[in-house]
Amino acid sequence: MGYMLESGEAFGAGLHRICFEELDSVSRELARIEDLQPNAIHECRRHLKKSRSLLQIARFALPDKKAARVAASCLGQAGRLFASRRDREAVGECLDRALQAVEEPGARLVCERIRAHLESAPGRGDAAPVDLEESIREAWHLLDSVRATVRDWSAWEVGAVPLCHGIRRSYRAARDSMKRGRDKKDPEILHQWRKHAKHLRHHMMIVSAAWPAFFGMMEVELHALTDMLGEIHDRALLMLYLERQGSEFLAPCEQETALVTLQGLTDREVSLALRAGERLFSEKPAPFGRRISGYIESWVTGGAGDFKA
Repeated sequence: MGYMLESGEAFGAGLHRICFEELDSVSRELARIEDLQPNAIHECRRHLKKSRSLLQIARFALPDKKAARVAASCLGQAGRLFASRRDREAVGECLDRALQAVEEPGARLVCERIRAHLESAPGRGDAAPVDLEESIREAWHLLDSVRATVRDWSAWEVGAVPLCHGIRRSYRAARDSMKRGRDKKDPEILHQWRKHAKHLRHHMMIVSAAWPAFFGMMEVELHALTDMLGEIHDRALLMLYLERQGSEFLAPCEQETALVTLQGLTDREVSLALRAGERLFSEKPAPFGRRISGYIESWVTGGAGDFKA
């Protein structure tokens, strides 16, 4: 049915349905990873993140909050099992996008040399490559643990108040992370902002039917923001690789050209992301929370839809 609560669907049953749909998607992608299918790791981690976002919002409404936190932690651990492999893919994709953005011939030539090197040595840069089969086995184990934890959640009563509380907390976390990123502009701080913004984006998707004009549009804008922040993170990984190992295949002047060019792209992207963030998070958490509570409660009572609390 999709990653959203449907009209006429009780909160508890809806969250349970969405959770298992995402876990089923994780299972399918794990099987594709076993078959070495392209893009499987990216898709697996994407559904793990969506499952984790759901648990983060649901735990405020569930009686066993500790179990929900543990399950969310297991999903995060499963995603990290494939992080280094996904980072390698992301670095190559980031370089391809940089080539599209760079116009100066000398800088383009250096970027093309870097791409040729990465294609000839895709595993370089890993201090201790993790065995893929071992990662897959551990991911299956963690997934089974999460399924066992959430299996009976469909019978639990979930009201609008704790659901809205969870959304308000995710908004505050994303807003606070934006402020830290604005003050320091450090890639790791910006990456943390992306994580919180992505959780909020997923939460907007879950309740989007309550008022598509607001929740749906905010989800679209958050998606654009997290894409920008993701590009900044991937470019930081590429620059770190070039700082550490670029001298092995680039002349010093070429290494400097690459780093200066990539930093210029990053500076522009950071400026755009912060501008978007200032607009998205201009409202303080308390009034934002009251506003979204009003939208969702109106939906529950039939003001904007037929929904069962």
